Amino acid sequence: MVTEEELLRRMQSQDPASDVQMSEGMIDRVIGSAQTARVRRRRWALPSVLGLAALTVGGIIAAPAGADVIQEYLAQTGQSGSRGTESDDSEWIDPTASDYVDYVMSRYPASLPLPVGVKTQEFAQRVALDLEEAALNAVQAESLNDETLFRQQESGIIAQYERRALCLWIGEWITAASAGEQDDEAIEKLDLRFWPTIAATFVDMDEFMTEARAIAEAGDARAFEQTAVRDLCTDEELQW
Repeated sequence: MVTEEELLRRMQSQDPASDVQMSEGMIDRVIGSAQTARVRRRRWALPSVLGLAALTVGGIIAAPAGADVIQEYLAQTGQSGSRGTESDDSEWIDPTASDYVDYVMSRYPASLPLPVGVKTQEFAQRVALDLEEAALNAVQAESLNDETLFRQQESGIIAQYERRALCLWIGEWITAASAGEQDDEAIEKLDLRFWPTIAATFVDMDEFMTEARAIAEAGDARAFEQTAVRDLCTDEELQW
């Protein structure tokens, strides 16, 4: 059991998970939790025992200096910045954690506009599972010597929600245009004011929106689809 003194020491550390010592009992509980997650998660891959243990301890009790709360999810690392690659100062998230999907769903933006017929809960779950699958496939394909290489920022997760919703609106317009109809609501969504996190974190989104809107207003469904698939969406993401 971690004492109060040890907890405070770790919370004051800049890299609190690096020197964690775990009892055999705690490791057994960590492995059991991950094995349970493997049953209920799509394509869950179990990391090494020491890697998983360090990630879990980091998620539960680790926090940078000055933090005053304990993380609610194992996927939360309590760390932000200090990598030189972050888009902002939002928290780094561990996609190999057993509750990663739950965490991603908890970050669903309440104001996100979705096309008619797309249910919020189903959309959030699909995005979360797709992000988990992509992250775990990347981890499996690379060396697990440093799992932290695959961590994601919270802002990046929210941006993925926005991107996927925008792709659905693009798909709505393509479907309507292909049938000789005009979908003004879908064209309206080609505006970064609906997608603030994308605007802040994605490169060249102004240029994409300008090009996409011009093509849409010209009524060229094929060119619009080619532009979207080239720069923003997969074919599958254009359809619900």
